[in-house]
Amino acid sequence: MDCWMDLDLGAGTTLTRHIPEELIDKMLNLLWDDQEALKQCSLVSRSFLCTCQKLSFECIRLEEIPDDVDDWAGHILRDSRPTMAERLELLLKSSPHLALLIKDLHIVDQSDLCTWGSWLTDDESLPFILPLLVNLERFYIASGMKDPDYIYLTHLPKPVQEAFFATWRLPKLTHIAIARITFGSFKDVLLVISQSSHSVRNIALCMVDGEEDREVNGNHDRDINGQLIIPRPSSTRHIDSLTFTSFGEHFTEFYTWLLSPETKFVWSSLHKLHFYIRGEFTFQEDLSVFRRILTASPSVEELHVVMYELFRFEGRNTWTESGPQEPIDISSIRVLHLVTDLFGSGLSILDWWCDNLASAPSLALEDLEIYVFPAYSCRPAAALDLIRRLDKILSSTERDINLKIRILPTRNDNLCLVPEDLRHCFTGLRAKGRLEVDCVDDDGLKAYTGYEEDI
Repeated sequence: MDCWMDLDLGAGTTLTRHIPEELIDKMLNLLWDDQEALKQCSLVSRSFLCTCQKLSFECIRLEEIPDDVDDWAGHILRDSRPTMAERLELLLKSSPHLALLIKDLHIVDQSDLCTWGSWLTDDESLPFILPLLVNLERFYIASGMKDPDYIYLTHLPKPVQEAFFATWRLPKLTHIAIARITFGSFKDVLLVISQSSHSVRNIALCMVDGEEDREVNGNHDRDINGQLIIPRPSSTRHIDSLTFTSFGEHFTEFYTWLLSPETKFVWSSLHKLHFYIRGEFTFQEDLSVFRRILTASPSVEELHVVMYELFRFEGRNTWTESGPQEPIDISSIRVLHLVTDLFGSGLSILDWWCDNLASAPSLALEDLEIYVFPAYSCRPAAALDLIRRLDKILSSTERDINLKIRILPTRNDNLCLVPEDLRHCFTGLRAKGRLEVDCVDDDGLKAYTGYEEDI
């Protein structure tokens, strides 16, 4: 935020009039992700100022200001200086026109709530800032902790809560992303979606939850039984991309509500889906919902599916015990990301995906990425036949399909999987140069959770 404070001051020089404005814009657009360069350019000439401000303020990220001190002195230091939100508030008060330039807002709380509290729980600036963002298109809010420490919405100041719900209803909003947030009630999550603008076509709800035992947002209408009434859209709504991960009954509750005809969502427009099949006692329901969505969404082109290890409960493999599963039609899928286990309980799951690939009347598939957790110190012989089957299916298609295997990190030093082991397994794809095997860092776990900022 510091480098943006000077942008409204203008520059003392003027640019030669012989350079067309279109050329200036093209040159500055090349610097869209370099804040320091944009700051310097804004000081060169007033002719640069408008474009520099537009590029600098199009995407704003509000989070904890980092420092190198984690002790009590660092806590005192953090309390004595303005937060990013407070700095933005001061800037918008002095230069209100800058609020119109903000189209993408990321609010991230990486505070250790158990230790010092949160900048968000003490915030008084957001109720001033958010109503000014009338051109906002993307709104993202998350707890940024790697080991999820949820943001409890009910712990935030009441004006901040109200400002969030009002922002989710902004008329130009196209993207809503919420990660690791606990609402007062899960029905509040449904309210966010049902009351959002019809322009919202991209929804990512990652690890959201609700405090079901609390009476929150008492102003919402309720029926004679005291149940929260979820307003239904007055007209049909289209959805382009959807991500949802949660726990317990909320998973089924969300999709049952969203698939209901009364919600008036048009699934035929869906192009990108993140789906999490959890297993244990619920995987039959999850799989049934998964089939319903794919049947209702013939235009899905990008599919991310998590099916990993959760099918084992007290030594049982729920997937195997359920008997054979009918294939699903994945003809329209161009990009498929699958999180599973190549060598453990995921073998039967991978075999099912081979059935899906082999039974498709035609394949649009271009890229298949499989994310695996290393679960064995050596590859079991039982897995080799299945790997050869997948290799044969992918290498014999008329369309060139690229396979990427991403080995995710593990904290168990006794479990390992060497990329070279897998390269030797896929002989057909390797010979055609369409195989890539590598290890990913902790950021690769985003594929497992469905968590992503860029929706």
